[in-house]
Amino acid sequence: MISRNRSQPQTSEVDVGLAVGAVVEGESYFASIDEVDLELRKVTLDVVRTDGLETSGRIHSASSEFRRLWRSAFSGDRADVSRLNERLEEMTIGLVEVDLAALPMEPSSDQLSVDEYEGRWLWFTIRDGLPADAEYVSSARQSALRRIFGQSAWPMAIAANVRGVLATLPRLEQAVTLDVGHGSAHAMADDAGLVRLYSDVGAATRFNAASLPPGGPRYCACADPIIVLSHWDYDHWRGIEYEPALLPVTWLVPVQPLKGPTHSRVAARVLNAGGRMLPIKRSSRPRVSAGGVGQSISIGYCTGKSTNDSGLLLTVTDLPSDSLWAFPGDADYATLPWRPKSVTMLAAAHHGAARNQTGQPLAPTQRDYARLIYSVGLPNRYGHPSAAADLVHQGAGWLPQQTVHTATGAPVARHAVAVGWFGPPLQAKHLVVSHGVVAVM
Repeated sequence: MISRNRSQPQTSEVDVGLAVGAVVEGESYFASIDEVDLELRKVTLDVVRTDGLETSGRIHSASSEFRRLWRSAFSGDRADVSRLNERLEEMTIGLVEVDLAALPMEPSSDQLSVDEYEGRWLWFTIRDGLPADAEYVSSARQSALRRIFGQSAWPMAIAANVRGVLATLPRLEQAVTLDVGHGSAHAMADDAGLVRLYSDVGAATRFNAASLPPGGPRYCACADPIIVLSHWDYDHWRGIEYEPALLPVTWLVPVQPLKGPTHSRVAARVLNAGGRMLPIKRSSRPRVSAGGVGQSISIGYCTGKSTNDSGLLLTVTDLPSDSLWAFPGDADYATLPWRPKSVTMLAAAHHGAARNQTGQPLAPTQRDYARLIYSVGLPNRYGHPSAAADLVHQGAGWLPQQTVHTATGAPVARHAVAVGWFGPPLQAKHLVVSHGVVAVM
């Protein structure tokens, strides 16, 4: 059941890592609902200025302008890429967290009801430094705002385009889960230790900033890696704020239309930096077998509706040994588009969250060597990894001695984690010497 609640929220935080300006007392703003967290009783809003969007006519005019800019920018028009980037930088405030009571109608305790709120647009006024008098916008205005700040105008990449990109990869010898605090970044390196492929390039958000490594997370972009983004949550792409060299590369990304301004601004920044953004057509399930290097790389859409459960599963397989690495992002295992019989390495879904995991985890290979990796930062306000997650993975066959965390204990011991095909790999010399990334095995 959904109840009305217009009481004033108690907290409001602009994520300084994204904000290009501060909200102003008495001014009005639009925002899309980025995330609802019932456990913490919080909602994250993706806020934009209303300048130039004050009336329905102006919103629809801006919608037409942005539709043209997006298409032109993706086609490589440098002037429109610059214009698009400037317009989004001007209009986008960033992610703002408030109490759940800020919503005009509060979601019920049912998670399916919560998911329905993701991507809805609000109008509100700042009063005493906090959002107040929030109202949902009309469906027509919401559709226009989504055309401006969403992904509907992005041209889709078909499977052949994606195969062409993945076929350029050399043989991958190890997967390194980087220490990025409470976020996700998995780097796959060649025999020289150069990172060639990423599953996510995230970092802890401001809300879990205490979990960030001293000096900030470290990434390798020396060999123009390909980035496969599992989904559009902030902690899975925030690495661009620490390593701008991750921008002018090729990104393979999911199409998730309910994500709003902040995430679209990432696409504009990639294009503005000279990078290539390939939103994968949802009907495709691209697979590539890179000839001569003995590996197969597969990407496919998860089958759920929420941002977590509608992103991309990435698997990398060593063909001679049939060993496999799996990167499900934050998806419920029940929504995976295919289920390998067994895996050598599994990046535990959603950092070991207890909630929203109804499916059985992928099982470990019966060989002597297998690793379950939790990409976590401590402390984090979610209590990840949960004891419940440990139990469900153990139920799928994962043993405690096969399980490794990027952060453990108090005081916190932290490190990257490296995995090979048949056993622990050698330290990736380039990552150690050039980037100071030392991994446990």
